[in-house]
Amino acid sequence: MSALFLKIMNEYIIGSIIESSDKEYSSNIGHDDYSSQEGINSARSFIHSAIKEKRQERLTRTKELYAQSRNPKNSILDNLSSRKTIQGMFSQVVSVMQDKERVPEGLLVAFREQGQNGSEEDIRNIWKSLVELGLIDSEQDDHS
Repeated sequence: MSALFLKIMNEYIIGSIIESSDKEYSSNIGHDDYSSQEGINSARSFIHSAIKEKRQERLTRTKELYAQSRNPKNSILDNLSSRKTIQGMFSQVVSVMQDKERVPEGLLVAFREQGQNGSEEDIRNIWKSLVELGLIDSEQDDHS
């Protein structure tokens, strides 16, 4: 039997199932050469669990890929920020925030709200964000 023959037969079978009424099809359940209701329910459960498992695997894989895509950039910025002094980062942040031509007004407000505590972690996070936005050159010396 060729693949074409099987495809044609499959189309005929599907067509006959579609043409038959629900009552006619349901009345055959449990008879010889037909599945029982228990078999149908078992197959349905198996298919649903297999689909759920594959979706979960795909979601997990997608989350891992997303995390990997985010990590290299963050680890580079973390490495750069750990080599900078807080005073140097602070002076770079202040100089960028004072340059109103380069920084949109909404961004200034957002960073002011973010860094209200003024902790070292706030300064470090604001500095990283400005580096990501391209407003601070991460290679620039602290004393510039």
